[in-house]
Amino acid sequence: TAARHLHRQGAILAGMVLDALAAGTPPPGQQPDILPYCPFPPAALLRAAARRGVRLAGWRDLLAAFTVPTG
Repeated sequence: TAARHLHRQGAILAGMVLDALAAGTPPPGQQPDILPYCPFPPAALLRAAARRGVRLAGWRDLLAAFTVPTG
């Protein structure tokens, strides 16, 4: 039936996408935008923002930064 054919084609496409993701490559025909690197704000910027009452990051952000696994 049409529903089974559509399901089969979707399963094939899903398998290709999952394989591409596992290999670390974008799915065929799709190239994600490359975003600029945004490092954690320096301490001076955090202090200046705190003096103005602006919160750029909280304790949870700092904890997350220290718990990210690295190479």
